Amino acid sequence: MRFTSLSGTAVAVLAGIVLTSPAVDALPPSRLLNRAIGDGLSSGRAPLPNTALAAQYSRVNPRTLALLNEYTQGLVQLYPFGIITPEDAKVVEEDETSVDGNYRLHALTMIGADNTPFRSVKISRNIAGGPRNVVKSPISKIEINHISQDGEESNGALILINNSPRAGEEYKFTLETSRGKVHVTAENDYGSTEVCIKLTDEQRGVMLNDVALWDRKNVILVNGPRIISA
Repeated sequence: MRFTSLSGTAVAVLAGIVLTSPAVDALPPSRLLNRAIGDGLSSGRAPLPNTALAAQYSRVNPRTLALLNEYTQGLVQLYPFGIITPEDAKVVEEDETSVDGNYRLHALTMIGADNTPFRSVKISRNIAGGPRNVVKSPISKIEINHISQDGEESNGALILINNSPRAGEEYKFTLETSRGKVHVTAENDYGSTEVCIKLTDEQRGVMLNDVALWDRKNVILVNGPRIISA
């Protein structure tokens, strides 16, 4: 296994994992679908840090952005898609992948400042193309689990990716956390790529215009807020 620090600039590592700093690139801002009914937020709740969307996409309705942050729970950045890694955390990356049925698994473990594991990530790729092509195969599933001080794992987030969507769609994926589900669909409309993000239990959504597609072969680890002990 290998340790990876998230303090540097973007580098490519094993099995298509990419580390990136939270720098803003020159992509267009998001556009809100104004179909909201109610704000869906509890009064008196402190706002969560924005981790659901990269900074260049965060200029949306504040209530919608707050809901996205609630649903993603600081575990996943919806676009560009990435896995949130808290500040100062280290990532232990398994050098070898394992096989589970029709999938080849690649495991990551996040280690806190006290050298205690607190989160695990399991990335699954379909091995229909054979072991030699597994890194080139699109990702089918990502599981993010919390790790207790006793080493027990509990569900954090599940991302299911549909790499064979309907005509006109490039791909779609569903994020599920204890807060609910978020559906993300990338479409190619006359040469212009759009990404639609919808909250299942809320009548809110965000449309991102003229964005770069996620190739579903690489995963970005994004610096997130520091974890503060209670």
